[in-house]
Amino acid sequence: MFARKLLRLLIWNVGLSLTLTGGFVSQALASTPPPVSGTVIVRCLDNVGNEIRGSGVVIPRRAAAVIPSKKASAVVTAAHVVADCVPESTVVIVGTTEFSGQVVKQDPLRDVALLRVAGRIKPSSLSIGVVVPVAGATVAIRGAAAPGPVTQHGGTIRAATPNSLEVTGGASDGQSGGGVFDSANRFLGIIVAGDDTKLYAVPLPEMCGLALSVTRCGSTPWR
Repeated sequence: MFARKLLRLLIWNVGLSLTLTGGFVSQALASTPPPVSGTVIVRCLDNVGNEIRGSGVVIPRRAAAVIPSKKASAVVTAAHVVADCVPESTVVIVGTTEFSGQVVKQDPLRDVALLRVAGRIKPSSLSIGVVVPVAGATVAIRGAAAPGPVTQHGGTIRAATPNSLEVTGGASDGQSGGGVFDSANRFLGIIVAGDDTKLYAVPLPEMCGLALSVTRCGSTPWR
């Protein structure tokens, strides 16, 4: 899989930190807080106490492959973000608020994981459906470059297939699990790998049946 052939540098670990910069300028989501953008911080500890930090995308509760209770939320992230987490240490951060999180499904090969979060996090205008990305289209890349807050970068789709999405932009530690959105704020995929010029994301078709409900992966967008 393409992600496994590239440097896995999008996860941040206090014990070993690597920083690369890209060719675009980021801007703080001052007017688009995490609940609106549908993007959050995912944080945990490994078994020796090092902090691991990535990003995640809040999806509508009924869109999840495992539907949480009405008092809980569903978050999609990259599987490698939570692979080494001590289970009880996982939290999802929205602004300055922390919510306890639990991994309910994951697939290391597709690099996708679904978290159940103990608290309601509104995905707001985030909509999901079968969207066919087109090369050259403008996208928004949202994630939390460690140790900062959620930020947004502009990018362009370079290539798209049913199982991979390549967009312009350099990688930053902590972006893994962040989202790629089109100009209509539709969720296209989650970031899993990258280098100093491009990012790779797992698109929606690869998440169906794993993080997203199969019955909701139809041709009509839904929320």
